[in-house]
Amino acid sequence: MRRRCCAHNSKCLGWDPVVYKGEDGHRTMSDDMPGKRSVVGLVAAAGSGSRFGPARGVPKQFLDLGGEPVLVRSVRALLACEAVSRVVCAVADEWLDRASGIIEGAGLSALVRLVAGGSVRQETVRLLLEAAAEPEPPDVVLIHDAARPFVPATVVEAATEAARETGAAVVAAPTTDTIASEQDGFLARVLCRTRLVNIRTPQAFRFDLIREAHARAFADGLENMTDDSALVLRLGQRVAVVMGPATNIKITTPLDLELARLLIAGADR
Repeated sequence: MRRRCCAHNSKCLGWDPVVYKGEDGHRTMSDDMPGKRSVVGLVAAAGSGSRFGPARGVPKQFLDLGGEPVLVRSVRALLACEAVSRVVCAVADEWLDRASGIIEGAGLSALVRLVAGGSVRQETVRLLLEAAAEPEPPDVVLIHDAARPFVPATVVEAATEAARETGAAVVAAPTTDTIASEQDGFLARVLCRTRLVNIRTPQAFRFDLIREAHARAFADGLENMTDDSALVLRLGQRVAVVMGPATNIKITTPLDLELARLLIAGADR
């Protein structure tokens, strides 16, 4: 059952954890679900999608992808991992009602809580961490992009286990292009490709570690960091790398959306 609540002065839509399974047999949250409260997915969906282009007038996470919004597919990707008990999703305040309808229409209201996001990603993740601490802090959180709908459950599980063991883990993919740094219009240094990876999401962390990393960054005056693993590295903590497939793309441009639709069409064959 959905209810409106107020937490940390932000509008949100929350859950009532009552039963293990609903009357329709779908998963719901329960205080009595053994071992299921320890992993929470956090989906950052408050971005405006400015790199996608202004023509559509709708953030990319709300666009249709094979009959479902991108956001729903990204949330389902996390929930497909049995270790994940619930998901907290941060959305721009003006899109909360739209997101609520989408989540309810997908039958996910019992597993997904919506909160208002911040003006930048770092603030959004901080608000997600605050929401995830209720009713009690999880052991591990998985921070995921709302526009990354194709991560396999096996990769989510591997990242979760790596975070349990080491404290922090990121999903990555091999770098296939040659990467160089540039300065004043000239190449400064060509980097060794064999030691480079493309960092993707989800990124998995022990809850107390990532909360400390965000608190430390904020105290040090850092307010617009776009990668959570970078905040953890600042603490001197090692971050494990879990390799994922090349198909774990983020939909950032119209070309990405066309590629995503091709992936959906190929999976349906």
